Amino acid sequence: MLNAATSSSPLSPELENEKQALLQDYPGVKLPGPQMVRAVTLDEWPQAHSACLVKAGYPATVTPDGGVQTHVGGKQDEAFQIQTWVCDVQFPLQSKFEKSLNTAQYTALWKYQKGDLAKCLTAHGFTVDSPPSLQTFISTYGRPGSWSPYSNVNGTDAEFTAINKECPQVPDDFYN
Repeated sequence: MLNAATSSSPLSPELENEKQALLQDYPGVKLPGPQMVRAVTLDEWPQAHSACLVKAGYPATVTPDGGVQTHVGGKQDEAFQIQTWVCDVQFPLQSKFEKSLNTAQYTALWKYQKGDLAKCLTAHGFTVDSPPSLQTFISTYGRPGSWSPYSNVNGTDAEFTAINKECPQVPDDFYN
């Protein structure tokens, strides 16, 4: 078991932050010392994470947008949050997906999303809100309410999956 003073191996800054949040949210909790099974790509993460949770006894399904849906709460919340961290440690994203974007990457993503992606979504009948300036895009990226060409994309899970394949949210070579 791990406590605030011990660890079995160095964690990425993201996983260390997750661990510290657990220790703060659940004072005195003893965390297991999971070992990495393998680093995964963005495409592999939902299936690996979902399978890890299911193996531990928690209901989890992969959603069409690449997320993981779970139905846990109440008295199971602490144990579930710990297991979620364990799964994150066992199946972390490959390091190239964990790094903060640099200005050149933000610029490339902004150009892609306001250009090719917006055109693709519009061609499929969706309305795309006007993009912000590059500086606003960078300062608000990933935050609630930030601009996204996908803000007005609605439909069934199957439709959402289909449009994501036709109009990827990031360019195919973005993380290469």
